[in-house]
Amino acid sequence: MKKFFGWFFIVIGALNIVVSFIMIANGVTGSGSQNVGGKLFYGIGFIGLGVWMLNSASKKIKEDEQSRKNNNSFINDNND
Repeated sequence: MKKFFGWFFIVIGALNIVVSFIMIANGVTGSGSQNVGGKLFYGIGFIGLGVWMLNSASKKIKEDEQSRKNNNSFINDNND
């Protein structure tokens, strides 16, 4: 589930960055120009959140594999 939301936030962040650059390219002025910085930083923040979620999900998978390996070796040692 964490991987799904990680990729979701990365995609939403990338879209926010693209929209902000389109707004900059079109020369948005007035109150719209204040929104450009907000969209840009939301995009950067969402990408950071998504990357963090993906990294923590992969770390959790590695820890689970290691604990399963340790539990299996403990069980095998007791059976001998």
